[in-house]
Amino acid sequence: MYRLVVCSLAACALSTSVNAEPVASSFRVAAVVPEVCHVSASDLYISGSAGIFRGEVLEMCNGSGGYAIVASHRALDEQEQVNFEFAGVHRSLEANGSSEIAKRTGARYGVREVNVTYNSLRTPLAITLTVTPF
Repeated sequence: MYRLVVCSLAACALSTSVNAEPVASSFRVAAVVPEVCHVSASDLYISGSAGIFRGEVLEMCNGSGGYAIVASHRALDEQEQVNFEFAGVHRSLEANGSSEIAKRTGARYGVREVNVTYNSLRTPLAITLTVTPF
């Protein structure tokens, strides 16, 4: 049975190629991929007067432009100190509630380590990370 099928296929291919005229054709494939930049973090919620929080953040961006990672949080009192380390970059959080954590360019993807050290917190602090293009 196998030989019969192979012979039949060979005969079909032979008869088709003998009668076929040469065809020149081409086609083009194009796709548009939207630019997406995003950070995803576990809850960044710290409480107590002093301590350290360790966590991880997934950073992804498929664009070639630049973007900033911004930490949004409640306003800090003068005596409250919060230091944020993202992927080896250290920043002190701004008292006004919006702090630029890192500036990036180009496509990126990966899990980044986050360390938050804090002193003299009067009330708990929740930190939300967002991406802002520039």
